[in-house]
Amino acid sequence: MAFMELLQCLKQMYSDSDFYIAAVDSRFRMLWRNHEQIPDNLFLSDFTIGGKKLRLPIEKEVIAAFCSGDASRITPLYENGVLRLYKIEFFHPNEIHTLLCRSELLSYKNNFLGNIRLELSEIINLMDSAKDRFPGDENISALDSRTRYHVLRTIASTVNMNEISKYYAGGISTEYLCLSQRLEETAEWVRPMLESNMCSFKTSVAESVYININYSRFEAALLNLIINAYMYNDSKHKEITLELTADSHNACISVSDNGTCANMSEIKKYLDFNAGFKEFSQHESLGLAVVKAMADTFGGTVEIENSPEGGLTVRILLPRNPNSVPKVFRLRRFPPIISQYDPQYCIISKGLDPIK
Repeated sequence: MAFMELLQCLKQMYSDSDFYIAAVDSRFRMLWRNHEQIPDNLFLSDFTIGGKKLRLPIEKEVIAAFCSGDASRITPLYENGVLRLYKIEFFHPNEIHTLLCRSELLSYKNNFLGNIRLELSEIINLMDSAKDRFPGDENISALDSRTRYHVLRTIASTVNMNEISKYYAGGISTEYLCLSQRLEETAEWVRPMLESNMCSFKTSVAESVYININYSRFEAALLNLIINAYMYNDSKHKEITLELTADSHNACISVSDNGTCANMSEIKKYLDFNAGFKEFSQHESLGLAVVKAMADTFGGTVEIENSPEGGLTVRILLPRNPNSVPKVFRLRRFPPIISQYDPQYCIISKGLDPIK
């Protein structure tokens, strides 16, 4: 059944596609092709890497030369850890050139965003220097406050854009860890920042909840939820609650606030990448996009509803079975952005000001 479901999924995705896609079983026997230009039968000996023929099984995605002179990408598809079939995508020389240009563009974009962050950090350094030269000057203090606010929000946006790019780039590794312990550690260093800004931060973390995940990616998503709960909370006395519960199948992480201005339909549409990016505005939607990308990658879901306190609750459900999540998500990789600030602090800076 799983075998047929995978094949049916490929057909639905690529039947009318301009991409040249074929599916073969674990023994490399042809199952389906979406264009007649693809040969009726494909043989393992037709594919080489560096002049060497491929051998079964192919356990991870590879780029290989095809006998016709085209390039191909062979992707193994698994179900519950069992190799079911291979997806083969063929590229003509002009398509390879287009992919190369796209890769170079993405690399340039990532480095460009990194340069923006470094330039913005220099502005903060200049403002710090001005405050030191003119201590007690109210005009300088007011200018510093507004400048810092907009600079740090911009830095945070570039961090989130790069955070999303990491999911499309791939190479994300996971480990089986105690989510309870790591969550408590995150809460401990976030709490002083919130409380110093007159926001009560409550936690309720179940003990001994283990999960297979990349915690850096998870933490970036979680911090976005916490900062959104702070930024868009219109209550005079702000309250945020972080909760972890679990059953035999899932870990549930929720962030709630006591605000009153949440527009449910407006917020939920940002969980759709297309809608979120099309309606990108000054207030941006990258925080929720990061949360959705994280949940999708690790086999989870995101739910949004009104909180008992009157504000918003965002709930992330993640599978606890370590075998349900691969140890490494393999896709095309692009260079990361280099910054003098930790991404987690940049995310926090959207709503707070921890970088002083």
